[in-house]
Amino acid sequence: MTAPADLTRWPAWPDAGPDAMERELLERWREERLFHAVQARGEGRPGYVFYEGPPTANGRPGIHHVFARTIKDLVCRFHAMDGKRVTRIAGWDTHGLPVELEVEKQLGFKGKGDIERFGVEAFARKCLDSVFTYRDEWVNLSERIGYWLDYDRAYVTCTRDYVESVWWLLKRLHERDMLYLGNRTLPYCPRCGTALSSHELALGYQDIRDKSVYVTFPLADGSGRELVVWTTTPWTLPANVAVAVHPELEYGTYRMPDGRQLVLATARAAVLDAGKGDEAARPELVASFPGSSLVGLRYQRPFDLVRQAAEGDIEVIVPGEFVTADDGSGLVHLAPAFGSDDNLAGKKFGLQMLRPVAADGTFTGTTWPELEGRLVTDQETNDMLIRRLKELGRHLRTEAYDHSYPHCWRCGSKLIYYARDSWFIRTSAVKSRMLELNAAIDWHPPEVGTGRFGEWLGNNVDWALSRERYWGTPLPVWINDRNPDDRVVIGSLAELRERSGYVPADDLGVHKPWVDEVTWPAPDGGTYRRVPEVIDTWFDSGSMPWAQWHWPFEGDAEFQAHFPADFICEGIDQTRGWFYSMLAIGTAAFDTAPYRHVIVNELVLDAEGQKMSKSKGNVVDPWRLIADRGADAARLYLLLSSQVWQPKRFDEAQIADVAGRFLTTLRSTYHFFALYAGPLGDAPPVADRPLADRWILGRLDATVRAVREAFAGYDVTTGVRAIVEFVDADLSNWYVRLNRGRFWAVDGEAERAAVATLQEVL
Repeated sequence: MTAPADLTRWPAWPDAGPDAMERELLERWREERLFHAVQARGEGRPGYVFYEGPPTANGRPGIHHVFARTIKDLVCRFHAMDGKRVTRIAGWDTHGLPVELEVEKQLGFKGKGDIERFGVEAFARKCLDSVFTYRDEWVNLSERIGYWLDYDRAYVTCTRDYVESVWWLLKRLHERDMLYLGNRTLPYCPRCGTALSSHELALGYQDIRDKSVYVTFPLADGSGRELVVWTTTPWTLPANVAVAVHPELEYGTYRMPDGRQLVLATARAAVLDAGKGDEAARPELVASFPGSSLVGLRYQRPFDLVRQAAEGDIEVIVPGEFVTADDGSGLVHLAPAFGSDDNLAGKKFGLQMLRPVAADGTFTGTTWPELEGRLVTDQETNDMLIRRLKELGRHLRTEAYDHSYPHCWRCGSKLIYYARDSWFIRTSAVKSRMLELNAAIDWHPPEVGTGRFGEWLGNNVDWALSRERYWGTPLPVWINDRNPDDRVVIGSLAELRERSGYVPADDLGVHKPWVDEVTWPAPDGGTYRRVPEVIDTWFDSGSMPWAQWHWPFEGDAEFQAHFPADFICEGIDQTRGWFYSMLAIGTAAFDTAPYRHVIVNELVLDAEGQKMSKSKGNVVDPWRLIADRGADAARLYLLLSSQVWQPKRFDEAQIADVAGRFLTTLRSTYHFFALYAGPLGDAPPVADRPLADRWILGRLDATVRAVREAFAGYDVTTGVRAIVEFVDADLSNWYVRLNRGRFWAVDGEAERAAVATLQEVL
């Protein structure tokens, strides 16, 4: 085998720092336009399609992005080297709360009221101006770590073409009876003023400590008995309208030492024990009975701070299969405006809907002036209500309650459950089909597909699509203002032009507030007006398999050649983000899965196993890390230290030992070759070479097979470890060490067989 022409002109790597050496190589790649050359070489070869999950470029990339991009690049390079035409187009996620919150921060805004006063048009322009704040940093960091992407054809979610394809997908869902308007209690962010979907909800749980309270609700049957009700959200008590019991659960009446008679599930009687060890001070069970005997009884609410609704029942005990005795008291207070089970029970039993909370999460419309305007999630607000319960004699006890509670995945505010009108995608109708399609997807590790993701699909609820925000893809639904049931879903700009004459002048023209001004007359004399909502930005990113080509309006050949993806890779959080949104859209709109193979990388933690965050001061700056250690060492460490789908403890001190030692060994082996190889001539056939040469070439072939098998099977860590083990154990510490004399002979040239063998291995 003859040497590549430039093999012996490479820099003497051990003499240069990793940063300088890598930058020199990157400059050579730029001069050679190497990425474009590789892409051009792939023309006419079998295709291999990679989808890039679009990042939001108004935030800086972090070490976790380096991790995912290292995996993506490795797999794509392997398939390119294996003779395939690899598609790896860049994309940018440019809508939604991430962009809006950054602009609000720049302008010093505190909420939606500030945006309305500033003007939605001016705010939208600011959002568009900000979406690529850190684009260059994303591109430069990706280039610096050797991650190749095609930026010339990058898709951008806020462009007219992309939005039009998203509208077409929404109209297709409407035509398949998958898009509808409903009223449900949804997770809601008071700070952002909008509801969230169930998959967004899953992205923001935090472990917190709250105050839970046991409250007494006197029965109205003249018996003197009082219900014991437990809640972790005292702020919902002013909206109480009913109490739920499980019909088949055993309840009991307990006489307390002071003569009070308290009712709760017998399995939870321990909450009444004062814990003083005095037998006489313990509650006495007077009677036990099934929960069904309580159904229909009336009681007195703990607060009378909210005017009752004109319609619906109130202060009544109802049955609830969702009630358990696992915690609390076995009696659940119901506030239909602020709980999912509560809302369903309210509809089922015709209960009143009391909602003394404004869209910004503050109390409104109560008869207690001190409560008005207070944020319901503030602990001080809940403490006020607990003090009021004590004054009324309705407080039994307060306990600290440690639990995982949902927070807004973007702004970090505590969420509340809030009854709202929302547009939904009927994903529950295709739940079983999504499970079938998911079973055919090759997940790495498999337990994510069957476990975390599969279980998520099995508990699927309809996708809450609409957002009461400003910068996003407008929901393309126009409603007759005289007949709310008369609705038109627009699926293209041509259709919008035909109906209204409107032609957007630029990308902003398909956004609020411009499209909000587009109307046309209805046959009955009314006017079709667009609903005010935008859509969940996850629908934007999940639409990329179709919208990146502006399909179906153009790009049919490109779309057909690039669907579905052979490979995608993102972090574990995307099981309920991008992974889900793509599969949900593909299933609901086309009955197909948009990807075949998935690698799921876990979180990058600090050296102590803690999640990285700016507040903890344990965030790793990728630029500083690469300058100090080199991108190769950082990438190898991320791949080698543990399987990529396990939580990654990032200990910078270990990089030199885990990855740096291998790179030093490899460079030293090359340095040895460059110094002593001499002129490269014809090499003897392998069969005529010494046993040591044939052995190392045999080990090389075995390593190639092992690496090929691992990388083809998306097991990147096993493949990289095989390379490291070969270089360290077989090449450097055995072959080179035992054959040094064949290279640096004092009175002669290096043996051509040895030179040819080492050259081939390198």
